Amino acid sequence: MLGAELLAAGLVAWSALVTIHVRAVRGQVGPSSRVLAGRIVLAQTAVLPLPVAGVSLLLGAGGGLYWLVPGVVFCLVAAVLNAWVLLIEILR
Repeated sequence: MLGAELLAAGLVAWSALVTIHVRAVRGQVGPSSRVLAGRIVLAQTAVLPLPVAGVSLLLGAGGGLYWLVPGVVFCLVAAVLNAWVLLIEILR
């Protein structure tokens, strides 16, 4: 059951991120292309371990919950970087 929940939550989060990133790339809203590419890579790296963990739990092989550790770490890194931008760099 946990595998199905992780897969569903991961796919919802991933599809929302893909939608946001496609709109940002098409409209060139926000930072330069290089910075935008870095943010996209970090966000995708943070969210993709969730559905991978779900599939792994459903199949019973491939690491299971160990996939959540890099996902949580990258989510924390992304959150700290976003907080830094909002607190410090937005005034520039």
